[in-house]
Amino acid sequence: MARWERLIDMQLNIAWGSSLERMADDLFRRLGECRVGTAEIFAKRDCIVVPNRIQQAWLQHHFLFDMPRGATPHVLANCDFPPFNLFINDWLNRISPAEQPGRPDPEKHPFSVKSTRWRIFNFLLNGDLSGDFAPLLQYVQSRGSGSRDSRKCFKLAGRLAALFDQYVTYRPAMMLEWSKSTPASLPPELHWEPALWRQITSGAQNYTYLDLYQRMIEHLGECSIENQYRRIFVFNPSLMPPVHLAFFKLLGDILPVHLYLFNPAPAHDWFDRESLRQRIQDAARTDALFDLPGDPDDLLNLKHPLLDAYGRGARDMAGITLDFGDGQIVETATPAYSNSLLHTLQQSIIECDASMDTPPLPPDGSIQIHKCHGKMREVEILRDQLLDCFNNDPTLQPRHIQVQVPDLNDYAPYIEAVFSTPNRDARDTIPFVIADSVSTGESQAAEAFRQLLALSDSRFTAPEILDLLRYPGIARRFHFSPGDVDNAAAWIQKAGIRWGRNRHHRREVVADFTEDTTWQVGFDRLFLGYALGSKDDHFPEFQISPSDTVEGGDAILLGHLARFYNALTDFAKFSSSEHSLAEWADRLDLALNDFFLSDNETYLHIAVLRKAVGLLRTTAAASGFIGKVPIAIIRDFLAGHFNETEGGSELHRNAVVFSSLRPGSTAPRRVQALLGMGDSLFPRVNDRPAYDLLRDTRKMGDRSSTIEDRQAFLEVILNAREILLIFYPAFSEEDNTASIESVAVRELAEYINRRFQSKEGPSPLQTFTHRLQAHNPDYFTANSPIFSYSSIACKTAKALLHPTDTATAPAAAPAQSPPVFHVALDDLISFFENPAKYYFTKILNARLDSDGETMLADTEPFASDTLQDWKVRKQLIDSFVANEDDTTRQRILAELTANGIAPFGPAGQKWFEKLTSEAETLITQSPAENLPPLKDILLAEKSFVPTEFRATIPVRNIQVELSGFDRLYPDHGIVHFQPSSAHTHKHIKTWLTHLLVNAAHASALPLPSSYSVLRDKDKLNPRHFAPFNKPSDAKDTLAVYLDIFLFQSTPPPRYTPNSAWDFVDQFHGKNKPIDASLAEARKAWENPYGGSSFEGAANSYYSKLYGPTGPFDPLNDFISAAETIILPMWKHLNP
Repeated sequence: MARWERLIDMQLNIAWGSSLERMADDLFRRLGECRVGTAEIFAKRDCIVVPNRIQQAWLQHHFLFDMPRGATPHVLANCDFPPFNLFINDWLNRISPAEQPGRPDPEKHPFSVKSTRWRIFNFLLNGDLSGDFAPLLQYVQSRGSGSRDSRKCFKLAGRLAALFDQYVTYRPAMMLEWSKSTPASLPPELHWEPALWRQITSGAQNYTYLDLYQRMIEHLGECSIENQYRRIFVFNPSLMPPVHLAFFKLLGDILPVHLYLFNPAPAHDWFDRESLRQRIQDAARTDALFDLPGDPDDLLNLKHPLLDAYGRGARDMAGITLDFGDGQIVETATPAYSNSLLHTLQQSIIECDASMDTPPLPPDGSIQIHKCHGKMREVEILRDQLLDCFNNDPTLQPRHIQVQVPDLNDYAPYIEAVFSTPNRDARDTIPFVIADSVSTGESQAAEAFRQLLALSDSRFTAPEILDLLRYPGIARRFHFSPGDVDNAAAWIQKAGIRWGRNRHHRREVVADFTEDTTWQVGFDRLFLGYALGSKDDHFPEFQISPSDTVEGGDAILLGHLARFYNALTDFAKFSSSEHSLAEWADRLDLALNDFFLSDNETYLHIAVLRKAVGLLRTTAAASGFIGKVPIAIIRDFLAGHFNETEGGSELHRNAVVFSSLRPGSTAPRRVQALLGMGDSLFPRVNDRPAYDLLRDTRKMGDRSSTIEDRQAFLEVILNAREILLIFYPAFSEEDNTASIESVAVRELAEYINRRFQSKEGPSPLQTFTHRLQAHNPDYFTANSPIFSYSSIACKTAKALLHPTDTATAPAAAPAQSPPVFHVALDDLISFFENPAKYYFTKILNARLDSDGETMLADTEPFASDTLQDWKVRKQLIDSFVANEDDTTRQRILAELTANGIAPFGPAGQKWFEKLTSEAETLITQSPAENLPPLKDILLAEKSFVPTEFRATIPVRNIQVELSGFDRLYPDHGIVHFQPSSAHTHKHIKTWLTHLLVNAAHASALPLPSSYSVLRDKDKLNPRHFAPFNKPSDAKDTLAVYLDIFLFQSTPPPRYTPNSAWDFVDQFHGKNKPIDASLAEARKAWENPYGGSSFEGAANSYYSKLYGPTGPFDPLNDFISAAETIILPMWKHLNP
């Protein structure tokens, strides 16, 4: 008798239906019917095999909370819930020639996917790739050299290992034939596939899974499973391969096995075509491993449009089960339905009723589609919808809700951001769990580990080394606090460290290069500076410029920094050569101990890294690979493991479940929600390579990402008990570009409207178009179809609907004298010099730039920047004012070179000579005819003590006292010198100071002048502010500025100093038309030479406040601000 004829005579108890609740009730009823003696209770256990943790948690919740309680309480004890694949692997291992003691590790199998990958890699890299293997040689060869590229070999080995694993599972008969010879029917260009299979299994045929599938027919009874379990329940396996069903069929000859299968249309005769039924039976009775017939499209006739669209996977599973059950299948009961759109749709699918003679249905909200702007808004709107569900139904629990996403890794950060809350007892808190998590997640530890693995190919730049130290686990391992890391960054910057370990390392990267800015020289400077300071006489002796940035107790911290750097160099040196996999695993384990501190915050992330390293060691031993590989192969191996899904949160809590949208992941819930259902996101495209035989010779039951996704979508529809919510990114969050929904969603919507909508009536399917911002007033308007539960967004929307025209000063307590409001001159200057930056940093307490954080460079400068020129020019001017000699100034250049500030090579000398010449020329010039040379003014500045000026000015019925300090020269008033090019915002400081000095001056004395002295290359560029006629004139002008500062700063006026000046100068000075004047103002905004130090589109604060188009919308606001703020100064400079 043929092997599989024997299987058909065995018994497998199969039940199927469309209701998982009814199947679960039947399962637990069978559990309860089993009565054993007290002595036998713990002798054996029951086993419920589940496809994933989601189904396990749902079954346990259903047993505890949803089943009717009898006379005894619900206690589910002495019962195992093994995952489907792990259960099969465990018990097949018991009959393997290479049986492992204890519970087996699937990765230790000699032909696990990862072990097989090492076997294939070894052959691709070292084997004879002639003859049938010639196509492989062409792929793995490097361009130019013709040698084999190890990374190409490893990448291809990974694809082929996964492919062979699918062949063994879905084409066992074909693989048996391949083990003997190459089929004549196989095209010659694919002969390498069976030849490669025979190559990697040579001498190990008895250890493959293919051999296990053969052995289980004769030897599965030897596994002794009956000594551990009374019976086996297999609950809701989705798209199970035929060989796995054969495994459970064989188990049914040893102990009772009950299979519960989800069937979306149990009453439907899936196989009413005799040709297809006969082909399935013929394939099952061959003297070979079970194989299913081909799957041409003309055999797919499921009699319902949605089953045609989504049901191919369910059809395949039903076909396999029909044969193995030999027609002996029990159908579980179907639940009663209401008249809602969702239930009517479900009933039509389950009963396979495609009739279009259906009464129209009204929109009842049971099925909703939400069109959103991007992922973040999808999750925010989901939260509002769930809060509304809880508000409308007090009996709804978080565990009654499941949210599924095609790519959970993309959405997990947004889910955490929207649903996490520090106060878990808050009224609007929704408990949630994420069922699936990617090993790396967004783990900082994994990212730091990846950077560590890249060190051997690194230039050892200062930023990347500091980034490693900023990871908390590494910082704590080397005794750094966050503040210590900032100090270390400042030391690295001041020591001039840019890149390269030393001169030798730099020569490995480039032909030859100075070692001045390497880590070795930088540390020498730091240690020498700590020991000797930075006295000039040390420089000639040591041929190095000491850096005295480390003082006192910081020496210990410097030692920690050196230890960290030395550990990095040691690991980089090891990584630069090839090693065996065992040696790599040992060194990586040591690196995890050396670099990462495992504590309460990091131990879970570091455990993932240790598991990855352990997997490297395990698969290397299982495959028998003993060759040496470079670090690039290790990086690729670990990266593949990091991207695999595993773990997740604990699912037994009463919480909303977020999970990946996959077959078998859906459990019955009162509310089902789908995120990310865009056209490019779902369903996945079948992108099998040309050499994949499953691509062109599909058979029933074969893996297909498109079929699997459509099957999962069907399961969601049928497992939603009250509400189905569908969300997709219909609009771009950047430019509002429209996107279309997934084809699966579109097919569902078209079917509903075609069948359940009347000709004149509204669609029963509710579709909502949401707004870009959560605070849009439409969410808080009566009778609006969209809504929000966010109190913060509501307050913002109210502010948008009813803006406050003017700020109101806080009411003061009754007093005999009016209150005085104090304003510092420095704050007033900061506001008008850069209103956007003041608004963000002082009012919103937010920073958009790198101020306060040391930004390290990773290259030597080959040209200087404007800000650095300004600093060096000022340093040189101070040197000339102090009458220092050329030797001292050359030490300035040496210091700049050692610090990596001066341009590299001869260009640095020329740059320094140019700045020196400019500085020497500038200090000999006089800003004005009545003023002494600049050098004398700067010398006098050092001897003058700043004077405090105060002026009290009425502003909107309150008294404002403006105060500030500055130097007032008796002979020539206020003089402000900056070695900068002429820009309007540079004059604002002098202008506002001039106003205060004139407003505060005693009326009996002459009012002073002021000078704003800037630079035009090697010439001074002074602007003279003439004295006011009387102090009250200056006060009146100051009152306007104070009114804007105090009452019109949130948001600030729409202007930038340079753009506003150009408009005023063109319109009022040159009498140009307003359009031409505005065009000149826009040029100032778009000027690429302004840089982040000035204003315009390159300034992060202005760009954030005004957007890419600048402060010109609305135009009237810009014109008003320019004429109110800049015009008075322009008129004063142009009388």
